[in-house]
Amino acid sequence: MPVMDGYEAARQIRKLSKSCLLIALSAWARPADVERGRIAGFDHHIAKPASVEQLLEALHSRLRAPVDLS
Repeated sequence: MPVMDGYEAARQIRKLSKSCLLIALSAWARPADVERGRIAGFDHHIAKPASVEQLLEALHSRLRAPVDLS
């Protein structure tokens, strides 16, 4: 993004809302990257290439609904 990176975007969004779900989708998936995202305010971190199932699991974990991937 030309103005800010995803970490800064997450920090700014968190200032506006503590309850929205933020999912990082990144090629950077080392433990340090995941931790940096958590500190910035992301709820989940999904490494690329991502699957629909991974995204659904992240969404369902926040909603605390059962996951049916059939």
